[in-house]
Amino acid sequence: MPQLYDPNNLPLRTHEEFIKQASEVTNVRTQTESGQLAKLYGIKGMPLAAHISSLSFPWSFPYDFMHLLENIMEIMVGHWTGKFKALDAGTGTYEIPKAIWETIGNVTFESNPTIPSAFGHQIANIAEDRSYFTAEAWLVWTTLLAPEILQDRLDNQYYTHFLHFVELVKLTISLEYSREDLVKLKDGWC
Repeated sequence: MPQLYDPNNLPLRTHEEFIKQASEVTNVRTQTESGQLAKLYGIKGMPLAAHISSLSFPWSFPYDFMHLLENIMEIMVGHWTGKFKALDAGTGTYEIPKAIWETIGNVTFESNPTIPSAFGHQIANIAEDRSYFTAEAWLVWTTLLAPEILQDRLDNQYYTHFLHFVELVKLTISLEYSREDLVKLKDGWC
């Protein structure tokens, strides 16, 4: 069973620990061992920037929220379409039937003329091919299109949960935070 962590008290990785783990990944004898350690540590090897003494890993490189959003949405869509890493779909009613998902894809693509070009590139049909979805496309789809498109197409309890997620995403990318916002972010993400 995987180790469970308290989201309000996560262990913090130190620079020394990062360098030690990166060295382990790099210095093992086989690719298989290297891959296993890379997965365990979340480090693929020793970065070139590790030789710059003024940098402190991981403190010099904060998490990239947009890539986290990409990963979360890929997982959510995988669950909604029953294709999450070929695992058992579970017992929830969150799966969207294929015909409805195809409609969602068509509506997504057909919405492109209504999205100002300042918001980014056109969004592909999410039901046909998500490989064209960039972090920018996921942000537009998640925050602007999906709340409307998924209404009455996703079971209400999961739709409500998704809307809560959307509000957290919008708040996270805000340019300013009040103290109340910080509490909402902490409570919402944890």
